[in-house]
Amino acid sequence: MSLTQFIAPLVPAPRSSTATVLLPGARRLLLPLSLAILSAAGCTSEQGQAQTPGSGPTASPCTGKSISCPRLDSRLYQLSQSENTAEEAARLGLPVEGGRVRVIIELNPGAAPPNVTGVTIETTASGLVQALVAPSALCDLSNAPGVSFVRPALTSTGLGAAQ
Repeated sequence: MSLTQFIAPLVPAPRSSTATVLLPGARRLLLPLSLAILSAAGCTSEQGQAQTPGSGPTASPCTGKSISCPRLDSRLYQLSQSENTAEEAARLGLPVEGGRVRVIIELNPGAAPPNVTGVTIETTASGLVQALVAPSALCDLSNAPGVSFVRPALTSTGLGAAQ
């Protein structure tokens, strides 16, 4: 008996050239297994749906928890929620000067720089604003009219010592 003659009765013939053949009983397990995976991940249809960017506070599509600063970089959000902002800024590698964090504010086309308490604008260019911001004002800044996104400013790092 050849190998193909031995295997042929064990493998059902495909119904069409593109059909996928499931083992008996596998279809009954597919739906409950899918639902169990989604429930374990916290992503069921009963929970909140995310809104479009720029529409204010949103809810996470999986956890349903409110996100109060959707246009704020995650590191800046962590800093805004921290009790020890100096230590948290150092841990996150954020540029800080005088207790304020240096950020880049990306503006919507044609928008003016925001006027928010705790924000000191340093310079502007082509829809970007560099500013020093008090950590407590970061969420207010990200929700200001005309603001598309707020991210940390880049810092320069020397590659070596000059001799």
